[in-house]
Amino acid sequence: MKNEIYQLREIVPQVYQIEEYGSFCYLIEGSSRALLIDTGTGFEDLAEFVRTITEKPLSVAATHAHPDHIGGRGNFPVLYLPAKDKKIARFYGSLFMRRFMFGKKSQEKYGKKRKDIRRGKYRTKYSFLCDGDLFELGDKTVYCMETPGHTKGGMIFLLREDKLMFSGDNVCRALWMFLPGSLTVEEWIPGAEKTLALLSEYTAYSGHDLMPQDKELIGKLIATAKALVSKKRNTLLPRIKVYPENYTDHGILYNTRKVRTKKKVKNKKQNT
Repeated sequence: MKNEIYQLREIVPQVYQIEEYGSFCYLIEGSSRALLIDTGTGFEDLAEFVRTITEKPLSVAATHAHPDHIGGRGNFPVLYLPAKDKKIARFYGSLFMRRFMFGKKSQEKYGKKRKDIRRGKYRTKYSFLCDGDLFELGDKTVYCMETPGHTKGGMIFLLREDKLMFSGDNVCRALWMFLPGSLTVEEWIPGAEKTLALLSEYTAYSGHDLMPQDKELIGKLIATAKALVSKKRNTLLPRIKVYPENYTDHGILYNTRKVRTKKKVKNKKQNT
């Protein structure tokens, strides 16, 4: 099923992938409720489109607080958001940032302009998610798991019954670790390793890939991150670089000030 803005594909029965100009949202319809994961950038009324698929009571959640994941929130009264992304949500969710980050290449590729991105009809309220929270949809259960790195509060969502994972942007072939709100490359590694371990049981769909994610590629990405952390030290002045420089199938775009995690030194009082 297609319309001018959204393209719809059914992954498994009652689980749908919705594409909006290179950003992918996911709709899960349970026996009593439905859950929409991510809301795109906000070109059109996504809520109206979702209602052509299901009329069940709907919850809406985001994997993280970047413009192409929370930008369409204005057509929903409430958005569930990772609690640790609260600080960046106002910045990245603004109309200015939503339009700014829809770059020239995307405009040319999809034939859309920045002014086509809309405000939405609601002043959306945030409800905050923590690691281990659940969405009970009747015959389907979605588990929320923190995988910080791409953002401080980034989450993956695990649909237990269908063994599907929705991983947002935290394990992409072109991993962005340079935006404000990103953690260090070193801090990204543990969450990515958790994701990789789950791929023995779950099939993963990301925020920017049509097809399921490649377990071997994610393993390579983690190995590359570890090599970067072992070889590079943080710089005083920030620069955006890519590692490896000649990458083919994967790479990390990173801030040279945020490669390694600074160790906290505790002040010890000495007895005199």
